[in-house]
Amino acid sequence: MPKVKKPKLIETVGSLYYAFNESETGNFDSESYGEIVQSPIIKKVSVEPEADSTTVRASGEDYDTVNQTSSIGLEFELVAFDPSDLAKAKGEKTSKNGLIHGGGSNSRPFMAIGYPVRKLNGGLALKWYPKCKLVENSEETSTSESSFNEQNPKASMKAYAFNDAGDKFLYLDNETSNFPIGMTEELFFSQVIASDEQLDAVISSISVEEA
Repeated sequence: MPKVKKPKLIETVGSLYYAFNESETGNFDSESYGEIVQSPIIKKVSVEPEADSTTVRASGEDYDTVNQTSSIGLEFELVAFDPSDLAKAKGEKTSKNGLIHGGGSNSRPFMAIGYPVRKLNGGLALKWYPKCKLVENSEETSTSESSFNEQNPKASMKAYAFNDAGDKFLYLDNETSNFPIGMTEELFFSQVIASDEQLDAVISSISVEEA
């Protein structure tokens, strides 16, 4: 008899988590992140890998298929975005009197982006993209009507490889057999996870709390 598996259905996306990379050199450093921000602003997230697939032929037949993913596109539909953090993500400069200089050719900082996916009956997936940049953001503003009308901006991010293996993201899913016992959304997003060692540190904190 075949083994029956019935994966849990997705219920909703959770909060947006983000942290700016604050390397002193300006280059990406997986050990240098600022404060993690939790913002419950996501309406929808779309993930689109920018991948190239090449089929290698030999002896008159397909020998193998080589798949390469250069980056991953993330598009968020949001209800709002903190204006100070959005300006920072766009590389905009703010003068001492609060005037923000926008629209120029500014260098944009790397930032980590994460979010949970909540499933029915307690299912939970937790994901970090440690090395991202804001590509573009769009907004449309219309006049008010007799009833409230949502006006949702969009933010497009690009996730890049953050280690020598070319990984673009790391995640946990509590439907897998080796999901860490005691892991929660709050703990997973308590720091940016960009390596096994960083996850081990979070897991160790669970053991300390339980002791």
